[in-house]
Amino acid sequence: MGKSVSLLVILFFAQLALITSVQAQKKKKKGKENENISVVEGLVENTEQISFDQAEYLFSEGMKHFILEDYKKALILFEESDRLKENNPTTLFKIADTNFKLESYEEALKFAKKAVELDPKNQYFYVLISEIHRQNKDYEALAETLEQLTVVSPSEENYYNLASAYLYIPDYDKAISAYNKSEDRFGVSELIIRQKQRVFLKLGKTEEALKEGEKLVEAYPGESRFITSQAQLLLANNKIDEASVLLEKVVDTHPEDEEAKLMLARVYKVQGKNDVADKMIEETFSSNLVDVDQKIEILRMYQQEAVKNNSTDKIKDLAAILVETHPNSAVAKNLYGDFLLFDQKKEEARSIFLEALEIDGDSFDAWQKVLNIDWELQDYEAVIDHAEDAQEFFPNQPRLYFFSGLGYVMKKDYEMAREMLESGKMFANNPQLVAQFDAQLGDVYHYLEEYDKSDEYYEKALDYDAENIQVLNNYAYYLSIRKVKLDKAMEMGKKLINKEPSNPTYLDTYGWILYANGKYKDALTFLEKAASISEDGTIAEHYGDVLYKTGNKDKAMEQWKIALENGGTDNEDLLKKKIASGALIE
Repeated sequence: MGKSVSLLVILFFAQLALITSVQAQKKKKKGKENENISVVEGLVENTEQISFDQAEYLFSEGMKHFILEDYKKALILFEESDRLKENNPTTLFKIADTNFKLESYEEALKFAKKAVELDPKNQYFYVLISEIHRQNKDYEALAETLEQLTVVSPSEENYYNLASAYLYIPDYDKAISAYNKSEDRFGVSELIIRQKQRVFLKLGKTEEALKEGEKLVEAYPGESRFITSQAQLLLANNKIDEASVLLEKVVDTHPEDEEAKLMLARVYKVQGKNDVADKMIEETFSSNLVDVDQKIEILRMYQQEAVKNNSTDKIKDLAAILVETHPNSAVAKNLYGDFLLFDQKKEEARSIFLEALEIDGDSFDAWQKVLNIDWELQDYEAVIDHAEDAQEFFPNQPRLYFFSGLGYVMKKDYEMAREMLESGKMFANNPQLVAQFDAQLGDVYHYLEEYDKSDEYYEKALDYDAENIQVLNNYAYYLSIRKVKLDKAMEMGKKLINKEPSNPTYLDTYGWILYANGKYKDALTFLEKAASISEDGTIAEHYGDVLYKTGNKDKAMEQWKIALENGGTDNEDLLKKKIASGALIE
């Protein structure tokens, strides 16, 4: 019983003290403070822990909520702690910090300034004030606060931040001054030197930037990277000979520094020392110590020279070394593929491009090169396979569907061609590309014998470009084959002849339109001319047909036989029947 009574007495007096304090506060203030008090009573986790030192207790409770990022509750507790024990700089700081977290920057600044007035040597108070100014983009005030911070805590970081504040203003002279103060106190620092160099270069003060680089070279004579960095700056400012002297020094003292060798080789190229440069570059290309991107940069520089001189042997060899040294670099393989393609080694180039795509398939340019090679090699199965592989990476790229559709056309799988072309057209986002799809779909629907759709797509393509010679040719020819809309076919055929009067394909088309119209003598003129400049089987067959119609049966038989030998006719079985019977069969 005794223990229970004493515990109740303690609890009674603790609660009495809190109630007395609350009542006194209610007499002084209303509004927000009354609300805070009721909230505080709800936030206190264990009333048994309340002591007469309530301010410290409330501050401790506030810190718990602050750590849990419950800033609103933390702020109420900190404010109550401050009310009970005024002018505590730590409490004021936490009120400021909590307001900052709540993005109440004006309140945060007010309490942070109170804290720093009470404890002007606490660096964390200045740091908070500087963050508030930074958030408010008040760079003048930020610089002023950081000036005070460097007095209280003159660290390299604080000088660096001060200089950064002056750069925001911008006040470049004061920024340099801040960097110099840091350097005076803490010695030469790479970070500070680099920042000063950036400022000087921005101001166009190249000599000052170079002098800063010299400081690093002198301070760290064993660090070859500082020498190469200085050489890079010299090269960027066309101080070739000075850069050469520095780089030769690095290569002599640090023969393992492959990057310096590569840079020196570039200098030698500029100086016209090509043999020395080429040998040095070949050595560095075989090294894994040099970053692949630097080598690629060199190759691209050489590439322009190689294309200009129309000789890629040397640079192609370097590219081969690069691929061997860096087998997992898709960029290196693509570059090597370009050189092979330039040399017309299409199959080798395609193999390299495909290896690159196995490493990184997300290169539309590489896929397009592969597809172009497939098409040029007339490897239509590969066109289909590679176009559909590429679609996995670029499902919305219309040109991949166009390639696939063309491949299926060449394989005479017109249903799949239609599916691919119709799908790709949905992704086409410019009128010219849409017209290309329309033109191809016109052909496909003709092969599928859906003639109304074929004509519709041809018309759409001509709506975009009424002078599209490929569409004019195919549309006119197919109309003549079907013997429909012959007036329209005639009109398009005349356009073809006017545009290219010596093109055998267009001469054949126009001649066949005349043939379909029964104008055999006129047709003979154009088909004879076409056959004289082309060995195409279809043209020879057409010429034979019109010869037969105009009474020259023997010569017609000759042309039919030529057509059979040359191949490429629309209907070989029908052609054989003509030859066997010696008569025209339509």
